[in-house]
Amino acid sequence: MPAPLLTFEGGAAAQFCACAPPDTDGDVGPNHYVEAINQAFAVFDKSGSMLAGPITYDTFFAPLGGGTPCGAGQNGGDPFVMYDQQADRWVITDFAFPSFPAVHSGSALVSRRAPTQWRALGHSTPYRWTRGTPTFLGDYPKLAIWNDGGTQNAYFLTMNTFSNPTTFTGVRAYALDRASMLSGGPANAIGFTVGLAGVGDSYSFVAANFRTGDPPPVGRDEMVLAVDATIPGATLTQVHARFFHVDFANPGNSTFGVGSDHTPNAEITVDPFVQAWTASTYVLVPQQGTADKLDP
Repeated sequence: MPAPLLTFEGGAAAQFCACAPPDTDGDVGPNHYVEAINQAFAVFDKSGSMLAGPITYDTFFAPLGGGTPCGAGQNGGDPFVMYDQQADRWVITDFAFPSFPAVHSGSALVSRRAPTQWRALGHSTPYRWTRGTPTFLGDYPKLAIWNDGGTQNAYFLTMNTFSNPTTFTGVRAYALDRASMLSGGPANAIGFTVGLAGVGDSYSFVAANFRTGDPPPVGRDEMVLAVDATIPGATLTQVHARFFHVDFANPGNSTFGVGSDHTPNAEITVDPFVQAWTASTYVLVPQQGTADKLDP
């Protein structure tokens, strides 16, 4: 592997909670790199200079008001940041909750102009969502963009649900109305809960994300993938695939997977692989020049 062209320190100054791991995430656009970590995000140019931030999620979502955990200074982290290259916008989520186990909700923001102008709240749109049964934590949220040029135009959001710190209850999958959100309108969220009967041995669903090249063909539904989380060291050969069909005009026509349990539409056979974790550690991935290993 060739050496990196540029390295620079991330937003260490933005680590307000000293969380381990810091849940570091980031994405690149034509001129900027946006880094999101627990509690805050920052904007860099491509020379590594910090242009804005660190900005806490509590600060950014304060205009939502104290009626929601997002606006009441109860943002907890677990962020995800994504650049929407078709619209030249940035989308960031984190989760917010006053206590756990208890009520929870989530937060999201969509930029309207360059990310360095996010401090001017008139140039961005903050959103919040609450699960239908708001006693579950939406953990490990992930986003994806899908736009077929027709009706399948959405930000897709997936998360694991927990009723307490150790009890996994399933997966929640949302479609958010991208066209409406880009103009500052409502998110018109359409959500499905996949319970234990539907998820089987899997969790942490990940939606396909359009990045470069040709966009999805008209009429092509979003695909959401998952693999099993079996005993450490198990050899896996299957990827579970579910289609998410969106109908914002008639939400009742939307579908996710097959049947009431939302089971996979297809099973994809892949070359055998073993996930990088054991019963005692995730810190397994070697790196050059040091004995320290990475946590995948």
